[in-house]
Amino acid sequence: MTRLALIEAAVREIDGAGRDDAFGTFEVEREPNLWLQYLPGSINAAYPFKQTPEVILAELPFDGMIEWKPEEFLSVELTKPPEQLAVWIDRYFREVLNCRPDYPLSWTREQ
Repeated sequence: MTRLALIEAAVREIDGAGRDDAFGTFEVEREPNLWLQYLPGSINAAYPFKQTPEVILAELPFDGMIEWKPEEFLSVELTKPPEQLAVWIDRYFREVLNCRPDYPLSWTREQ
């Protein structure tokens, strides 16, 4: 299974859980500081920068800012179809968190 297929399947599973408290945590294997959580309608992710997310995410649009703390995390509103969410999440890991093109990704469903 490709990484995009893995992410899309995870998003579909979380969206289909029918629970408001269901979410998924994606992590780059052996890199505990490289993580992203998907909740239906939003993303919470590692954010190791001092600059505002609007600067860093200029090429990766989101629907609205929920919260962010410099050098720790950000939470944004993001509503897209699962296949577009998978691309956004993959781009976040590669372009924002600077993961190598073949980064190993795992995910866990949580609630």
